[in-house]
Amino acid sequence: MNVFGSLDRVAETHPPGSFHAVALLQVLEHLTRPLDVLRALRKLVADGGVLMLETPDCGNVTDIRTRRDYELINPLGHINAFTPETLERIAKEAGFSRIRPCTVQVCAGAKRAYKREVRRLLSPFLRDGTQQMFLAD
Repeated sequence: MNVFGSLDRVAETHPPGSFHAVALLQVLEHLTRPLDVLRALRKLVADGGVLMLETPDCGNVTDIRTRRDYELINPLGHINAFTPETLERIAKEAGFSRIRPCTVQVCAGAKRAYKREVRRLLSPFLRDGTQQMFLAD
């Protein structure tokens, strides 16, 4: 495994389109310029490559009234707050299109598989979350 100190260092050592999949899990909410990072990643992700983003869903938080509100906003560590809509918008602006991956049942017990399938069937009627996947345009 290679560890790089910055995205610029990755770009120096890898040509454009080098990556077929990138995951930023619980990262964007900490960045001062998340759109710039996503644009830089778009150059590194091959056309048709996948970007997975996950952030806390701050869609229902309007103030810090509960411990859960604090954990979502985390004002000491998070400098951005995303909703499903704003996460999709920033990814689109960076050159990615939202995709809805299929549900796969791998080594799941019957109860867990059932819950996933029910959620998949109901997904058109459920609110999106802030764990989303995108395709590089």
